[in-house]
Amino acid sequence: MNSFDYILKRSGRKSLSISVGRDANVIVRAPAGMPDKEIQAFIRQKNEWVKTKRDIQIQKQAKPLSFVDGEQFEILGFAHKIKIYPQPSAKIAEGCLYLPDLHNKKELAAVCLKDLAAKTFSSRITAFEDALGKQKNNLKLSNARRRWGSCSSAGDINISWRLVLCPLQQVDYVLAHEASHLAHPNHSKAFWKTLSEICPTYIDDKAELANHEFVMDLI
Repeated sequence: MNSFDYILKRSGRKSLSISVGRDANVIVRAPAGMPDKEIQAFIRQKNEWVKTKRDIQIQKQAKPLSFVDGEQFEILGFAHKIKIYPQPSAKIAEGCLYLPDLHNKKELAAVCLKDLAAKTFSSRITAFEDALGKQKNNLKLSNARRRWGSCSSAGDINISWRLVLCPLQQVDYVLAHEASHLAHPNHSKAFWKTLSEICPTYIDDKAELANHEFVMDLI
């Protein structure tokens, strides 16, 4: 028994395939004359894979925050609630993002999160620089929504401040990745070798980071 609905498309193809679209719909493509029994067996075999992919796509469809009292989201992998309170500035404390009851809550939240991002990224990238024996020129926050980070030929590292909405493990992966570019400006074999030495879990971290792309559109 499948835990999801799917669309079956038959054609002159020779093999079976299954895919999950950005809308989380499941498409099964099969040869025109293949028996239903074989198709069902294939789908059952892929059941867990499909469930995982659908969960990822549904997460990516997360709506932007509304900045209302009690709304929940994560900061550095820890659950936080938005709390409206009678003060003029925003702050993060005790598992809450405190926001004043003003019209510009989104902007105040962004300022608060950028401050945390700057402090977190600056302190955590140091370990990777020390391991590499390389030093960045500058570490800057970017407003990027489609790119986590970059490293220029001058040694300037830019990181999207929205990375602070991801777990620390993924934060460290991005910082290690960009720091590795201080030694290798491209994605050569030497680059990946260096990255694996300072971030041994980078393959899993990179895959998990893809599951958090939706945070780019939260704020």
